[in-house]
Amino acid sequence: SPLWFSDGIVHDKELTELFISMHHAMEKSVYGSTTDSLLEEFVRTLTERYSSSRDSDEIAGERKAVMRAKEYIPSHFDSTVSLPALAEQSFLSPSHLARVFKKETGFSLHNYLNFVRVDRARALLREGASPAAVSYETGFTDQSHFTYWFKKITGITPSVYRKAYN
Repeated sequence: SPLWFSDGIVHDKELTELFISMHHAMEKSVYGSTTDSLLEEFVRTLTERYSSSRDSDEIAGERKAVMRAKEYIPSHFDSTVSLPALAEQSFLSPSHLARVFKKETGFSLHNYLNFVRVDRARALLREGASPAAVSYETGFTDQSHFTYWFKKITGITPSVYRKAYN
């Protein structure tokens, strides 16, 4: 499994000295086995001391966080859904949730929210609701924003979609 470094900065005198030795060897154009062995020793020491494998519990926790976000969005799509609110529901930091959500679903949180909103909008338009009312009921900031996302996702405007069903 991939290695995980929990600390971005490492304070290790021996490792620093090893890095400097490797750097000096490269500056002197001493290539070959000397620099290769110094590099190998540096990487091995760094990984042995400061890395760990991401365990399946952490990965499972991230998947659960994504599932919580995916459950939260459909029940709150008609109001302002903020990244901090989703992160609070998912027990991850906002930036971590955004990265994990994109990795797990292939969609950004914003795009996923708009897909959910447009899906609900389709149902309302099939029932005969006006695009202006649907825009408000599905949580879009205004009708032009709604029309933009509806057309981007479906390929047609809300009015054309509504006429096709009525």
